[in-house]
Amino acid sequence: MPSYSVSRETETRVRAEITVSADEWKVVEENVLRRIAAEAELKGFRRGKAPLHLVRREFAGELQLDTLLEIAGQSIDAIESKIEHTIYKIVSITNFQDKGNKRSFTTIADLQPYVRLPKLKVAQVRPVVPAISDDDLADAIHRELLPYAHYKEVPPEVGAEKYDRMVADVEFWIDDVPQGDPLSDVTIDLGLGKFHEWIEKEIIAERVKAGSEFRWRKEENRDGKKEIREYIFSVKKLERPELPELTDSFVAEKFSVPTTAQWREQVREQLANTMQQISRRWEIRKALVVLEQNSQFFIPESFTDSLAAEFLKQKKISSEELSAEQLQRLRQELNNREKPALLMRQLIRDAQANYQKRRKTTETFRDLFKKFVREKLSNNRNLTEQEIGALDKNIDAMLDGQESPLKPVLNMLYDDFFYDFLFDYFDAEGIVKKGEKMSYAHFREHYLQKG
Repeated sequence: MPSYSVSRETETRVRAEITVSADEWKVVEENVLRRIAAEAELKGFRRGKAPLHLVRREFAGELQLDTLLEIAGQSIDAIESKIEHTIYKIVSITNFQDKGNKRSFTTIADLQPYVRLPKLKVAQVRPVVPAISDDDLADAIHRELLPYAHYKEVPPEVGAEKYDRMVADVEFWIDDVPQGDPLSDVTIDLGLGKFHEWIEKEIIAERVKAGSEFRWRKEENRDGKKEIREYIFSVKKLERPELPELTDSFVAEKFSVPTTAQWREQVREQLANTMQQISRRWEIRKALVVLEQNSQFFIPESFTDSLAAEFLKQKKISSEELSAEQLQRLRQELNNREKPALLMRQLIRDAQANYQKRRKTTETFRDLFKKFVREKLSNNRNLTEQEIGALDKNIDAMLDGQESPLKPVLNMLYDDFFYDFLFDYFDAEGIVKKGEKMSYAHFREHYLQKG
């Protein structure tokens, strides 16, 4: 049985002194020798047909190195159990000693990148408390009824109002240079934010009229470069919606709700849920920024080397083309890109452990996400074993960074699940606090300003 003496050299590197018996060494060496012999080409012999004793003599150095690497590789689990961390890469093997009945050597290994989190209380999550006003509800009902409205063209002297339908030819310019041909007869439902919320708000505020021209111009920073972006609208006509009468029979037919009173309450609840979901996500993102700023990240040099090599390969750039300062900046930037993912993975592990402890269960984050997806995609029916197996296979592929035909859908569901799971963890840890009471109109303006 091999013996190990493991110590930390740095926060990201360990030293392992590995000792094996002569018999253990011989077993591994014989396997390695056969592997080398299968590919060996020696004069006078066909490939892979040379006697083992000749292969041993001709490839003595390679045999010893490959045997050391094989034993070191077999030892990774034992080393990881001693340091309670995952090995990223074996960096070097040195100090080989043949002591007759024993063989020993030193392995230097880098750890997988990791993060040391601060106390969660450095961050706080304060989702808004919905206070849906009568105006909020009226506006939401108006939006719900728009798909059933009839539109009537308004006279040219009448200015645009919220929820009017505007038809215009649209030009897009950057730095006073037109970008492509104008778009003809573009239909924009003002106030719904489907074209551009800020532009729509200004069109409404300016009371733009049919037959007029409206310009929206703004300086923006794109990839570190300032540019002037401009939309030019040649307004052809405005149409105003005429909403259907709101009756019990109408809501029963269109929304499957028995009465208008019940439907109004349902719309109110949907508004409150939307506010809570969006503000929770926003607050969690803020908390993640604070946690990242206060965390310690440990990324080994060999890991950064791999990132830099892959980046330069993709960009078809030789490292010799860059100065030492440029290479250092690149390495630092690549490390910084890794930090959010490292933080997320650690938080998921911590949230999972917290969930398992509170619920007295062994269910993992992955298990729970699979249950969540099955529920969302089942359409209120029991999935077959075959369907569950296929779905789980796609989920595993997505979570493991592999391609999956369901990836777009799974990514959206993952966002929903991830934020709810993290919110539950933060709430259990006491960093979720009561937020500001807010109407839906104020909420939209508040979060619109935040982007």
